[in-house]
Amino acid sequence: MVICVEMGQVLLFSWMKIVFGRHTCEEIKIPFNTVGFNLFKQVLDTIRRKLDASEALGASVQLTAELPLKFGNALREWLFADEKVISYAFQPELRRRRLLLLSKQVAAPLLVALTDRQLLWLTEEPAVAFERLGEYSEIYTYCPLSRLRSIAVERRGEAQIAAVRLSLTNESASFSREAFISSDMASVFESFCRAVEFEVRSAEPSASVH
Repeated sequence: MVICVEMGQVLLFSWMKIVFGRHTCEEIKIPFNTVGFNLFKQVLDTIRRKLDASEALGASVQLTAELPLKFGNALREWLFADEKVISYAFQPELRRRRLLLLSKQVAAPLLVALTDRQLLWLTEEPAVAFERLGEYSEIYTYCPLSRLRSIAVERRGEAQIAAVRLSLTNESASFSREAFISSDMASVFESFCRAVEFEVRSAEPSASVH
């Protein structure tokens, strides 16, 4: 019944959100002190062992130096020891200048990655006003490949902003997530989406990715 699991951390505040359902999408969010993070990580690992893909997907790729150290380390932390990264795409934080020395966050950084067992969605807590707590945060969403319905980029005409849309399903229950990216990065994320579709369809003919 689990559709996806979100694990978030902002300084000493952490949470686990489980999205589940068969006919309608429901969720339960459990807040906890970051000191107890490993206990909840064990719960996630138990869920993963039941839902992770078992079919072998394509060859692994190396993480490049262009991926910030924070996100590279975070990605590795959410992988099992024998898990391999097949494809990924990264969008740095998007900011828009407001005044001469001030700027406003348009979108938090985003890393999406396909492994031979899951789809990962890694981001930060969005900035509030001039607070930059996002720099001290991490939000990871575990997406079982068996729940993946689609992941695609939506271009918006001549706008400088595009969007990545993720859709997960379990029977008639559905869950979606969206993040903004720059139009300059749209082609990179489109290539990633095509890689996801190819790999998942090749390994699991019954998958519904489209």
